Amino acid sequence: MYDKGDQNIHSIYSKSVNSEFPFGPGFLTFPTSYNDSLQSDEPKEQKPDPVALAYIPTAVIIPDRYKPLILPSVLHAFPKNYALYLPRFDGEGKNVNVEQQVQNVETFLDLFEIDEGDVSIRLFALSLQGKVKRWFKALPDGSITDLQQFIKFFLDRWRIG
Repeated sequence: MYDKGDQNIHSIYSKSVNSEFPFGPGFLTFPTSYNDSLQSDEPKEQKPDPVALAYIPTAVIIPDRYKPLILPSVLHAFPKNYALYLPRFDGEGKNVNVEQQVQNVETFLDLFEIDEGDVSIRLFALSLQGKVKRWFKALPDGSITDLQQFIKFFLDRWRIG
């Protein structure tokens, strides 16, 4: 049934799984995860890494509150707990003038290490309250392209004197 060549191949294979072989007895076995994937035709469900997902920009519909801004179709996430520390300006306060508000927001952006332009400009918009917010929302759709232009419009409108 077997010729002499087949016996030699069989004896070589037997020796390869023997513990005397330099690679050890498990040399020709597959890892468990590979064997498991061979037994099932269904793909295994892989859970996404929540840490990696936190840094992936996602496509969103631009809310009405940002209509005056020109924003990319993919927006970056806000920093965690930003609302607790974001300086607010309503135009009524006697303690903060417009120049101080701009400086406060820029300091906030530096402290939170915000480098994405879409996050910076949206946070500046969110820092506005009261009549200043109404002024912002009344601006023409798509009239502000970047943070520097936004700050210029803001200073031109709300600076006293």
